[in-house]
Order: sequence, then C-alpha cells, then structure tokens
Amino acid sequence: MVSPSGIMDVPTAILLEIFLKLPVYAITRCKSVCKSWFNLLVSTDPYFANVYTRNPPFTTLLLSEECSGNSSTSFFLLEISEDGNNCMRTRFEPRVPDWLDAKSDLCLISSSKGLLCLCEHKYIAWFMVETIYISNPITGECIALPPHRVPYRHGATTIIVYKFDFSPSTNNFKVMRVVYTSVRTANEKVQVEIFTVGVDDGWRCLKQPSIPFSFWNTGTIFNGAYHWIDTANINCQLICTFDLGKEKEGRVINLPPLLENLWWAELTSLNNRLCLVIKSVSSHITIWTMNEYGVDSSWTKDVILRSWFPSHLSFAELFPVAILQNADILFKANNRLFCCDPKKKKTASIKLQADVEVGSFKLRFDDYAPSFSLLHELMIGGEGRSVNAKSK
Repeated sequence: MVSPSGIMDVPTAILLEIFLKLPVYAITRCKSVCKSWFNLLVSTDPYFANVYTRNPPFTTLLLSEECSGNSSTSFFLLEISEDGNNCMRTRFEPRVPDWLDAKSDLCLISSSKGLLCLCEHKYIAWFMVETIYISNPITGECIALPPHRVPYRHGATTIIVYKFDFSPSTNNFKVMRVVYTSVRTANEKVQVEIFTVGVDDGWRCLKQPSIPFSFWNTGTIFNGAYHWIDTANINCQLICTFDLGKEKEGRVINLPPLLENLWWAELTSLNNRLCLVIKSVSSHITIWTMNEYGVDSSWTKDVILRSWFPSHLSFAELFPVAILQNADILFKANNRLFCCDPKKKKTASIKLQADVEVGSFKLRFDDYAPSFSLLHELMIGGEGRSVNAKSK
C-alpha cells in the first residue's frame, strides 16, 4: 500500500512562497486548514506578516455600505489586481456586540496597519453612549475601549470627532477624541482626550491644545499625526499637525506654491505619501504629492483631466483612494470605482460584485493594508475588553 503524499508534505519555504501570492480571502481560509498552517500565517513570528505587508500581491480597499448618519450595515474587502481588471470581494462582519441592533449604530472611523477603529452609538434614555472598538477583520479579533457617555443638554450642540492611527515614535496605536460643545451664542469649548491601546486604563484628558473647529473637515491621518489645512489663516497656506505620539501640536508644513482655490482642497495619503487634492468641478483634478515628508521642495504636481472619465461624471466629485502597483490611480465617484491610467489618459470602471447594493447605500472606499498580527498582543498591560476574540 502506497502512503498518500499531499500538500502537508510540501516544505515550509515553498508553502510560504505560495501563500505570499494569494489574496487575503484565500489566506483566511488556509489558516483554518490545520494548526501548523495557522501558526505559519498567524503567529508571534512576524516573518510572513511583514513580507506580505511590504509586498502585497493585490491592492486592498475597505468597502463599507453607509446608511443615514454614516452608520455602516455591511463591510467588504476589495482586492484589485495590478492592472485593475480583476476585483475580488469578501464580506466580513466585525465581532461587535449588538451590531445591527435597532438602537445601535456602528460607524467606521478609519484603519491603520490593518486594524479598524469603529464607533458604536447607542441611545439610552437621555444619554448617548459611544463605545470604540478596535478590530482586525483578518484574525476575527475585537476589543472594546471604555465607553463614553454623552448627556443631552438643552440648547447645546455637541460634535464628537475621533482620530485613530499608529504612532511610530511610541510604537502604540492611539485614539484621539475631540469634543466640541457650544451653548447658543457662547464660545465653543474644546476637550481633547487620548487613549493608548494596550497601555491606558481609561481616557486621558489633555490640556486644551489650539485645535480649531474646522480642523477635521480637510484633514487626514499620516505618519502618526493628524494633518489639516489651516483655513483660519487662508493666506498663510500651511498644513498644521497634531502628533499623536507626543500628544501635542507637531510640525508645520508649507503648502505647494501658487495653489488653486483652497476651499476645494483636501488632504489624503496615497502610496504612503502625503497628498493634497484640489477637487474642483472644473476641467481637471490636481494631485500634489509630497515625495519626501516634511521637505517643502519635494511637492510634485499631477493633473488629471475630467475628459478622461465617462461623460456622466462631468460634475461628479472625483477623489483618489489608492494607487495600483502599475501606477494607475483608483478614483471613487457616485458610488463607483474607476481605474485611471494617466499615461494612456483613459479610465475604466471597476465592476463590483452583485451583492454590493450600489443604489441603496452610500459606498465608502478606504485604502487598507491587511494585517495578520494577533490583536491581543496589543493589550498587554492595558485596559480593554476582548469581544469574541476567538479567531475565525
């Protein structure tokens, strides 16, 4: 009798080469095959995770369906091939208690190094309770931060903004909460709180930094700091920053010279570079890229003509979300995704799967870098409740 020989006999080095070419949805299935594969793909040894993150075989986006109030009802991972011709879609569900409960709304804040920051709003009597969840959709783990109760105040307006990122200077993930409160004609009050994941036992209130109310409209998280355009001094043309690691205002960056109307400007990050997008409804979209962070002379300009896009998008808001491995740019517009080739000056629509309800919801596209690291390693020494942390 001949003993069977199969995939389990393949050397580890060859297995790794195979896994490194697979999309994320296939890897999530492979890690469930056996314990040895799980340890190879999701373990304390960071080799596979580091190599896959540095050289991903696909460009990955996070797609969320948003209904009223930015509450998300469905989440997907979109994996797009190098040429943009192939798009794979995988649905996932954050393991958040009471998700889709009639009294509970779940909103995506942002993602950083593969981790999602989600905010759950639950209304109890005269209070709104907000709970932040940090989730890794690849490993199926989720932790809850201490909840925040927002009381109802007659005649007062309260706006709460969250920011989330990894701080390279402290090697920690941090969540910043900015609470704006105004009472009719009185001056607005700003309160800033920080939670360091895996370190803090509760939210820490910072001494009030000079953060303007409008800072969250045009900004983006990049390199462990929140960046926003200083619209209070529009003639200065500056980018202000708040360093999450140092928990204070950071460097000031000069905007590119001779800019167009800044009221159409918005900061983002593309291909791990800080970018400024001028998204006017004129004949073109301008993308300024800071090729060397903090160096004013490193800004470069790319102009994308609207004539390259389908005619029905003539007055649509076009915004870049990612850059493919072949340098094509992914744009979102009217709940659709488009692949733009600046060299050939043409654009093609990327077909989404049928179960993505394009007409029923507002679709949100976010650049996403998958992570195979175990989430519980972040919790050593700090506060946080593990929620259904067993891996899928």
